Amino acid sequence: MDKKNIFIWNIIFLAMVFFCPQISQAQESKITVDRGIIDLSSQSGRDAEFYFSVRNDSAENQKIDLSASDIRIGDDNVMEIVEAQGGPSSLVSFKEDEFVIKPHEIKSVSGVIKLSQKEKGASFYNIMAMVSFTGADKEEEASGPQASGKIGIHIFTKVGESHDASGKIEGISIPKILKENNELKVSYRNSGDIYFVPQGGAKIKNLLDGLEKDILLDKHFVFPGKKVVFSGKVEDISSWGFFRIKISFIDGNGKKEVATRYSIGYFFPIGAFIFLGAFAAAIILVLRKRNQVQIEMLEKKQD
Repeated sequence: MDKKNIFIWNIIFLAMVFFCPQISQAQESKITVDRGIIDLSSQSGRDAEFYFSVRNDSAENQKIDLSASDIRIGDDNVMEIVEAQGGPSSLVSFKEDEFVIKPHEIKSVSGVIKLSQKEKGASFYNIMAMVSFTGADKEEEASGPQASGKIGIHIFTKVGESHDASGKIEGISIPKILKENNELKVSYRNSGDIYFVPQGGAKIKNLLDGLEKDILLDKHFVFPGKKVVFSGKVEDISSWGFFRIKISFIDGNGKKEVATRYSIGYFFPIGAFIFLGAFAAAIILVLRKRNQVQIEMLEKKQD
């Protein structure tokens, strides 16, 4: 798969993970943003500007407050807001950090990240722009309970010219003895400095009858330096099979990595035991017959 397709997958899955939750919240609060993630790329010493829109679909005026928080992303894309101040979020400023938005109005928001103050050696930033809203009408003017809440927009900023989207398979988990329903798990780490969606897949082949089928792995983006576990169902497996599982992943640079594992069906040991037992019994019978023939030949010579 080429880099263009990998880029398209990035957009699709980032939108699914970050934008869809905003839509869900918007349906309840009627305050929406048009972007769930903002992907920036700039050079050290150059400020990075970003834009998004806030829409008010409620019947009341809404007071909007804008702020920025640092976020920490762990393995399996676990995201945590960092309460301590002074991190990358301190480089963010908004042209207008508070305003009132009228019913059914769309307000454009602009901000900037002061990369001229970038920490030495940093190649990317994870920042969450927080859109806080609350009813701005007086209680006697409001037509109903006034909603309030927050919507987060993830701002991922890459800094510098050289960006690496490399990754590697770190671990594979699949039962040695397969039953009818099994799960394949693949640990994959982003060893580069930008996020991407690795294109992973697997095939399982029964080496006894030659039948092969695909194992569909789920899709996740992986942040720099982090690890994500991809999983897939291995179902409808022959209980008598001897299987080869071939796993392949393509990173954001287009490099392909392949790993292989072997498993057996849960009746295979029984079949192998019966086969080996029958084979051993056949050899014993042949040897006994051979010895008997040799003895008979010796007896005839003596006579």
